[in-house]
Amino acid sequence: MNNKKGFCKRRVFMRIFHISKYYYPYIGGVENICKYIVEGDTEHETAVVCFNEENKDVIDEVNGHKVYRVATARQTASAERRL
Repeated sequence: MNNKKGFCKRRVFMRIFHISKYYYPYIGGVENICKYIVEGDTEHETAVVCFNEENKDVIDEVNGHKVYRVATARQTASAERRL
């Protein structure tokens, strides 16, 4: 469909990768906001990368969205570091 200026309007499909400290079922401010953004976007393919409390990488699916949980080797202050 063309608009008044002759440009074609079309929907753009995107793959969006969100980065969060943790993701659901962990509860927290950033975790909740990330979950609301991911689950609220119905027009694009979304995925999340976050820390895993265990020392192994895990790929989960939460409510139809892929969640890549990255292994952590140690904890420094309140943020984990991967070695």
